[in-house]
Amino acid sequence: MESAASSPNFGRPWSASRKRYFRLNEFATDAVLLALRAPDIYAIWVHKRLGAKMREMVMVTVSAANACRFCGFVHSRWAEHVAVSAATVERLYALDPDAFEPRTGSALAYARARVLADFARIDPALEREALARNSEQELRDIELVARVMTLANRSTNNIDALLARIQGEPVEGSRALDEWVIGTASALGLITMVPALCVWRRQSPFALARDFRRFSRTLR
Repeated sequence: MESAASSPNFGRPWSASRKRYFRLNEFATDAVLLALRAPDIYAIWVHKRLGAKMREMVMVTVSAANACRFCGFVHSRWAEHVAVSAATVERLYALDPDAFEPRTGSALAYARARVLADFARIDPALEREALARNSEQELRDIELVARVMTLANRSTNNIDALLARIQGEPVEGSRALDEWVIGTASALGLITMVPALCVWRRQSPFALARDFRRFSRTLR
């Protein structure tokens, strides 16, 4: 049985977001740094230290900030599995923290700001607001989730850069070697997720592909 897939109205903020890519040295550095934090990653994902719902909302928010259509598609669908409604996903893509209750909104605004600042310093007032409504541990976990998602986003964005190069329109500043190595590896990783998504959503691979194409069109 194939479930009908809707195409939410994600609006213009996504289009205004930055699409960033990885170079091999950047990917290696970030991957090593995250590997060193494996115990925390395990605690967040396996022991649910942060909470699955907040984790997925952060991942969707970060995918929007990094303009990654591949991760955005997967996590907007997976968010449904942890009780994040389609309407909430639309609000996440609108990048409007005021659309949420203050505690959640401040956490999402913090995650987005850290991503857009490349994890450097952010507006002190925004940081104080986040700390006033969330614990230091929660914000550390939120930032770690944002870093993990950014690694995935920038890697899979290389798929788009590779496709653009193949079509004769290479992305300025993106290198062919990075695109072929990281983009191909990312594409293979995404392919391994297709069976699980098809089973969970009760869709055929063809229906899932149509769903993804509709999703991608809403982001243009």
